[in-house]
Amino acid sequence: MDKKHEPLFVREESLLLREELIRYYKKKVAYYKKAPINTLYLKFVRAIKSRLLPVAAKMSDFEIVCLNELETPEDGFIIATNHKGFNDIPALVQIVEEPFFLMMASDVPFPKKTKMLMFLIGAICFSRSKREEKQWALERASKISARGYNTAYYPEAVNNFTTSVMLYPFWTGVIKTAKNSGKPILPIATFDKDKKVYVKFGKPFMVNPYDNPDIAALMLRDEIASLRWDILESFPLTTREEAINSYQPPNLSSSDMTFVPEYESQFVYRFKNPYSPTDERELTFDEVTDMARNIEISESGNIYEMTFGDYKDFDMKAAQQNLKQEQMHRKAAYAACVLIYSR
Repeated sequence: MDKKHEPLFVREESLLLREELIRYYKKKVAYYKKAPINTLYLKFVRAIKSRLLPVAAKMSDFEIVCLNELETPEDGFIIATNHKGFNDIPALVQIVEEPFFLMMASDVPFPKKTKMLMFLIGAICFSRSKREEKQWALERASKISARGYNTAYYPEAVNNFTTSVMLYPFWTGVIKTAKNSGKPILPIATFDKDKKVYVKFGKPFMVNPYDNPDIAALMLRDEIASLRWDILESFPLTTREEAINSYQPPNLSSSDMTFVPEYESQFVYRFKNPYSPTDERELTFDEVTDMARNIEISESGNIYEMTFGDYKDFDMKAAQQNLKQEQMHRKAAYAACVLIYSR
């Protein structure tokens, strides 16, 4: 920050009154609008957007089904959407016509096609385990948004393949960017079913300078969760028997699809509770077991691709016995997770 606008620590900011916060963020938005940035690259990303649609379509074998019309603010916006896996990236490119700069963690391995697409859409890559990189990414996103360019966030910050948890708790980066740029957040909910991605758009979500970031993030999460419920309620009811007969494991949709564990194991880098930004409890048995497997994969470099046929031949009883044996190594696995995080 320049001398005309000195940033405040979180504790200092919490002591300001409402009118003081409004004045503070007015200066902050003005600063980010004038902050130096590579406009040539920004213009390149905008110009190439129309050519990315065929690329994104080739990377995916699903149909986009929008349940309502997308109405975007005229002077830029910040996308916030739920996160299921790498398929979310080519899907989002097709869902939102306007170009955007995607916030993306770089501490996980990417397929080559995904790396190429991330560069072309202007992804802002950073390591979630490094405080300075996260701060740099926030600064860059704030500058881009303040200039009227669009940015995009997956506030869950981890892939959500569960069927029982609608959305994981949201991190506050998207809220901070909205405050720093004065731009509205555009909530988008998606749901995959039968090789189709169903989409529901929400109304622009405004963040006030005096809003508590944690509360605002919770409200945004509720907004997107409500949109996802709207999508689910559009389908007919399914009986338990029908659900069991039609069930396929996440990320395995057909015989020619493969599941690469390393590509979908982002929680390896978060040895604390991977499903909550605030609860620093010790990991559960199931979480540590999953991490132990991923550590072994990471150290050996042997990435096994599990096909749908492998899944059908999977020996559940043997897996349960192995799971009990792994419980003896829980402390060692947890220590290894801590070591990976501290590298």
